[in-house]
Amino acid sequence: MVGRHDSTRALRVVAGVLGACAVLFVLPLGDDPDLALDTARRSTTKPAAANAIADAVRPLGEYFAAPDRDEIVLRLDQTALPAPVPDATVEALVEALRDDGIPHNGLAAFAELCAAPNGAIAALTAALGSADVQQRGFAAAILRERCAAGRALVSDELCAASVDDLRSGHDSFLVGTSGYPRARSALVLLCGHGQQAAPWLRRALDSGDSGQRALAAFALAPHANDVDAARIVRVLAPHLADNEQPGDALFAGHGLFRLGHRGLAALRDWRPFVDAQAASLIDLVVLDVVTPPRSKAELRARGSLHRVTSVYHDPVFEFDHERSALPRE
Repeated sequence: MVGRHDSTRALRVVAGVLGACAVLFVLPLGDDPDLALDTARRSTTKPAAANAIADAVRPLGEYFAAPDRDEIVLRLDQTALPAPVPDATVEALVEALRDDGIPHNGLAAFAELCAAPNGAIAALTAALGSADVQQRGFAAAILRERCAAGRALVSDELCAASVDDLRSGHDSFLVGTSGYPRARSALVLLCGHGQQAAPWLRRALDSGDSGQRALAAFALAPHANDVDAARIVRVLAPHLADNEQPGDALFAGHGLFRLGHRGLAALRDWRPFVDAQAASLIDLVVLDVVTPPRSKAELRARGSLHRVTSVYHDPVFEFDHERSALPRE
């Protein structure tokens, strides 16, 4: 006969085994149960992959942390989850994003909404269509921040709003947040999701705002078809000239490099009609596309082929749009 004490012990053993199996079910074989996943967050696949995994394991209370831009770490720790935000609270926070004359309430709402639990926030998506410029700008910046942190998926609505945010315009309300300057925040998202955003980026190539045209061309370049490529060269090639606009030629040179082989024919057609600085950068783009530098020595040697910067040996190859000055900054 099995006593009550033995029965209790048996139940505890079974529960422990079932619990271990449940953890193993959601973890890749061989992973540490204290660290469910450590995976790259680069390129266009990072938000979709990260959120698909998050959806699968959310019942176990796993949450996102982002120690840097290259990693997403999921940990099994329910105590670290933010408290659920009631719908009424969300509505009030989104309303506080308006240009209502109340000092700092928009910034406070920005911080709270960025930190809200994982998932879509319908009121924020709706605010992307707001007639209030400040509310619309805050909403887009918050959603970009949530996507970058792995808390939400990039939607078509956010892609369209981010292309709009490439325009020149008032964005001082974002000073002090991760969303400032607005054009950089939008460009970073669009460069990571250029394929999804391609329809809106293509339309922006014909924008009456020259800055928006250039930024859209830069983001679209890796996803361009042959028709896009010729249009992107037409947009970016004039920015290679010695126009005394800081960062302009560096940005354009790297944007043309992002086109790859698709842009070479159009670039060669442009070369006879540009100034000496632009010609040297076109030559550098062609060289980097056809024969990319394979060592630090080759990279350093490229420094003798241009006179546009001392920050990079090869600005066409090395330019970092997340850190370097953009043309309008």
